[in-house]
Parts: sequence; structure tokens; C-alpha cells
Amino acid sequence: MRQTERAPHAQREEPAYAVSDGRSAASLSSLTRRELEVLKLLARGHTNSELAALLYIGEGTVKTHVARILGKLGLRDRVQAVVLSYECGVVRPRSEGNGLAACKNLP
Repeated sequence: MRQTERAPHAQREEPAYAVSDGRSAASLSSLTRRELEVLKLLARGHTNSELAALLYIGEGTVKTHVARILGKLGLRDRVQAVVLSYECGVVRPRSEGNGLAACKNLP
């Protein structure tokens, strides 16, 4: 019987959670007022184009704000920014009348 060689045990990286040890939550205070405003709207699901229209700024400026938010908070992407926003109370789920209950096409 032939024995197979095992590869050296590779260490697995821990998954990157938006709020793993409180550093991201504490970093919220490093955001400017405008960046916090962008984060709140981003967490509500707005696209860059929609953010630009709502804030009366260019789409390139929105992209800059989003990049700075992600950098300051040590986040990988917009999804993590949304999770952090909800976990830290930057935004709160909408009431049932405005949320999924209002969607008639859902099972």
C-alpha cells in the first residue's frame, strides 16, 4: 500500500468580518461628516450614480469618498461597509411597513 504524502499544514486565515475586534467600529469617528453621510446612503443600497445625484456631487467624488471610507475602516468592499453600518447602528432596519413586507413579489 502506498502512503500519500501530506502537504504541510497551511494556516487558514480567519474570515474578515466587518466588525471583528472593534477596530472598525472605533474608526467610525475618523470619518468626516460627508463620508458618514455617504456611508449611510451606501448602506441603504444606493449606487454611485444615485449617491452623486442625492448629494449633488460628481460620481468620481462619490468613488473617492467610498474608497476613503473603506480605507479608514479597514474594509474590503461595500458589503462589509453595509454590515458595519448596521452592526454599529449607523443605520437601522426600516420598519416592517417600509421593508420586505411591502414587497408583494416575495414568496
